[in-house]
Amino acid sequence: MKKLFAKASLRQKLILIIVVTSSVVLLFGSVQFAVYEYVMARRGAVDKLHSLAEVTGHGIMPAIVFRDDEAARETLAALGAEGTIRKA
Repeated sequence: MKKLFAKASLRQKLILIIVVTSSVVLLFGSVQFAVYEYVMARRGAVDKLHSLAEVTGHGIMPAIVFRDDEAARETLAALGAEGTIRKA
């Protein structure tokens, strides 16, 4: 490889350097974008779950205070509409 690079013309060397540099930058940018998307998706899921927990907590509080099992079941059953919650 070293001999091949040494025999190459200046034009070929410059093209090779530009291609390698562009490839590295493109790879770095792609990895950075993928990590950003993962972090944002996870943050969105956590925020959504937090909101659901807060709303459910406020909705179920009277059922717990007054020991109304049926109202508590109905409130928790409403969480079944959310596809990401397996059991409540």
